[in-house]
Amino acid sequence: MSEKNHTKSKSKKLSRNPLFWVTVLLVLYMFIGFVVIPFIIRGQAIDFIKEEYNRDAKIETVSFNPFTFTLSIEGFLLNEKDRGVFLKWGDFYVDLNLFPLFSKVVDIEELQLLYPEIQIIKKREEFNFFDLIIKEEEEVDALKENSDWDFLVRNLRIRKLNLLTQDKSVEPMAEVHIDSIDVLLANIHPFTSDTTEFKVDFEIREGGKGSVSGIFTQIPSMTEFTFDTDSIAINTKGNVKLLMPENEEPIASYMGTIGLNDLNMFDTKKEEKFLAWDKLENRGVEIHSEPITLTIDSVLIDGLFSRIAIAEDQTINIIDAFEPVMKNSDTTAVEEKEKFDSLFTTSLKETS
Repeated sequence: MSEKNHTKSKSKKLSRNPLFWVTVLLVLYMFIGFVVIPFIIRGQAIDFIKEEYNRDAKIETVSFNPFTFTLSIEGFLLNEKDRGVFLKWGDFYVDLNLFPLFSKVVDIEELQLLYPEIQIIKKREEFNFFDLIIKEEEEVDALKENSDWDFLVRNLRIRKLNLLTQDKSVEPMAEVHIDSIDVLLANIHPFTSDTTEFKVDFEIREGGKGSVSGIFTQIPSMTEFTFDTDSIAINTKGNVKLLMPENEEPIASYMGTIGLNDLNMFDTKKEEKFLAWDKLENRGVEIHSEPITLTIDSVLIDGLFSRIAIAEDQTINIIDAFEPVMKNSDTTAVEEKEKFDSLFTTSLKETS
């Protein structure tokens, strides 16, 4: 038998071997999963963002494992419309459960976002994310009305989020950095009455840290959480309940403490400090919206300094200190100031 016929015979035997076709299909499956799908996701995502949001985006690498159904998008960057950086992250990781897909359920076991950075900027009356929200709301409404797919995220983690907020609509510009935000959400099941648990820990670069933990539901819209802030100018520790009935006014309540630390008020007109304290804490605070009520059990003040002076003409330095602000306000504010001044003077005369 010639070498040509031998090769042909061998090829026929190989083509009839089931193991050969299994190997071919496996190699093809691996090529599509490891190479083709990441290539398509990377290109389509960038084109979609440009077309839908008119923003430029970059992605360093996309990897997909067709055996574990895990997806990773590394080195993502989303620009502002003016080319500034709006959002970037180190790694976005998704662990998808395969078998629920056959029942039209997108079941994500783990969704993780590492080292994201975001800049929230207000210019005039608009924030730099308004255009994204409008598009997102339209897509969510369409998904809610037209899709028969179910969506579930069992665990969502955001690690080491850095948030910069800037308000350029005021002079001087206001700026706050919130660093190292860790977020954990469990059992996210949109458009259902299922309860989602959440926990957020954060640090403020200018000084202070805090934590928030609680639950929320979408149907009905309700949230209940506790929060604790430490070493921040405004210190709070308490419990918040918020119920948002459909087509009705929200019902809110707060129970806890509210404090204000390191206050220094300086009278620039007379060039002297007239009110300061190290710590002020309102204990046993209860605030309710329905009906509107406010109660405080006790008030603690440490390191109080005050220079409240009443001049011969019965004017008070505290009122004079706020006079420039009130002059820049409307007529009603000025009238209220005059009314308060008159009542206070009358009260002094009655007690003298």
